[in-house]
Amino acid sequence: MKEVIRNNLAAIIFSVAVHAILLSLLVFSFDWKPEKKSLVIKENVIKAVAVDANKVKAELDKLKRADDRSKKKEKDRVAKLKREEKKLRKKRTAEEKKLAKLKKKRKAEEKKRKAEQKKLTKLKKQQAALKKKQQAEVKKRKAEKVRQAKLKKKQDALKKKQDAIKKKQALAKKKRETEKKQRQKDLAQQLAAEEKAQADELATREIDKYQVLIRQKIERKWLKPPGNLKGLQCVVAVRLIPGGGVVDASITTTSGNLIFDRSAERAVRKASPLPLPKNSAIAAQLYNFNFLFKAE
Repeated sequence: MKEVIRNNLAAIIFSVAVHAILLSLLVFSFDWKPEKKSLVIKENVIKAVAVDANKVKAELDKLKRADDRSKKKEKDRVAKLKREEKKLRKKRTAEEKKLAKLKKKRKAEEKKRKAEQKKLTKLKKQQAALKKKQQAEVKKRKAEKVRQAKLKKKQDALKKKQDAIKKKQALAKKKRETEKKQRQKDLAQQLAAEEKAQADELATREIDKYQVLIRQKIERKWLKPPGNLKGLQCVVAVRLIPGGGVVDASITTTSGNLIFDRSAERAVRKASPLPLPKNSAIAAQLYNFNFLFKAE
């Protein structure tokens, strides 16, 4: 109740003042004197009342302005309280959310801790079982080590014996391989010699054959100069390319007769290409040769 009066004090004061002024107006405006009073006196009373009414009006305006200011101030205060309340409510909501989130986080952490504890307990059991298993393995390895040592001793003795046998076998094998290689080498040399002899014989036959063919072709192309040529002869150096083409034909030994010599050169060039063996190695032996022209 006190809070309500304190909050609306200005309004109460204004209301009391208005009622007091109205009551005063009623009291002063009431004519207590007999009707016989002169008109002049009435006019003075009316004027006096009128002056008082203006003052009252001014006072009322003053009070109203004060009340308006008070109301505005109260309105501003209430608005400020509402903003602060809203802000406080928002802050409280945020705190509640934060608290809920923290509570949820603590719950999750507790759950995680319990899971970790359970996992740790399980791990301890596994470690204990593993330790027991490892101890058994160590014992087993020791026994195996003793067995391996005995076995190694036997194996070393056996290996020594086997190494001696292998060494003996290796020496025998090396001797056999040396003898075999020598036999193969001798046989290869014999075969190579036979193949070379056959190749040389074949090459000689081919060369002889193609020398005849070359001579026949050149002689067919030789147009002997007219006149007595008996006893004349010249040598022409011939150079061929793969395929038998003549790239050069020049006199190396002259007959003494220029016309005879020139006819020999022309004969060689007209005979191009000259026949050659299909075997390129044999054909290469005929790329350069001397050809004798002799008049019968």
